[in-house]
Amino acid sequence: MRWRRAVALAICTYTRDAELRVLRESDIDHGIVDITRAFNRRKPGEVKGTKSDCPRRFAVEANLLPLLEAMRSADGTELVVKLPSERAMARNLRRRLVKAGVTRAALHDGSDTSQNITWHDLRATGATWMAVRGDDARVASAMSRGLRTALAGTCSAQWRSEATARRSRSSRIRP
Repeated sequence: MRWRRAVALAICTYTRDAELRVLRESDIDHGIVDITRAFNRRKPGEVKGTKSDCPRRFAVEANLLPLLEAMRSADGTELVVKLPSERAMARNLRRRLVKAGVTRAALHDGSDTSQNITWHDLRATGATWMAVRGDDARVASAMSRGLRTALAGTCSAQWRSEATARRSRSSRIRP
């Protein structure tokens, strides 16, 4: 359960592993998240500024609020989620995906055209979901600051038209 919650938080808050490790309940107030610090890998136990030294503040997805509330009451600690050692996050993520039945080769088997999925890829997943939904590209870019994807140069009108086309295609498939 802890891993599922951690993955959901990483996707929906666009946090880096080091930022999620030190995210406290006090950083989330009435659905607003403040990402202001990160775990310092060079000096374990210490906290530093975010990678870009530029804090982010944004409203969380509405469907994430019940999860945050459940996590708040779950263990009584100040940290939102307790993550295992940072050294094996990608490998553990892949193991958990296999255990959950997510076995697509492109996620697990590196090749000339694909790499194994990593924890950091969850940030891009969240941003991709925003694009598919048709959210404004500027908002997605601001929330996932520093994420190098097509977000930065893509115009939101193009995203909306592509997302609308995808939705209309998928609605024809479903009964």
